[in-house]
Amino acid sequence: MKKQIVNIHDRPAEWAQNILCFGYGECRPAPSGGDDKSGLKAMRKPVGASQANTPALSIFPNPATVFATFAYTLPRTPGAAWLAVRDITGRELARIPVAQAEGQAVWDTRTVAPGTYTVELLNDGASLGTVKLVVKP
Repeated sequence: MKKQIVNIHDRPAEWAQNILCFGYGECRPAPSGGDDKSGLKAMRKPVGASQANTPALSIFPNPATVFATFAYTLPRTPGAAWLAVRDITGRELARIPVAQAEGQAVWDTRTVAPGTYTVELLNDGASLGTVKLVVKP
């Protein structure tokens, strides 16, 4: 006699579904638990949660030898936005204008001495993030 199994999911399918739910917001009800009239409860990611966790500024490669790429994301359309590269004393070495809400800028590190620098993303006078950059010879 065959036993009929209803709404049972194997472990790999559950893992894949968890990834889809967390990463893309495509969630299905869990096989147990519940707080709605069907008795099933879906785990959902809040709207905008992935954007809230996205860093405004990242640098690669870091440490850099020849160039550094600054990847940036602004929460809104840029006003007077730029990337400021400063040395350890706080002196501004480069100011790279930012014209789009999301993009990348490349900076030639061969023009500066090896050491530690900071890169700050600014929009309308507000700092959106600061990242340390190491330049190697």
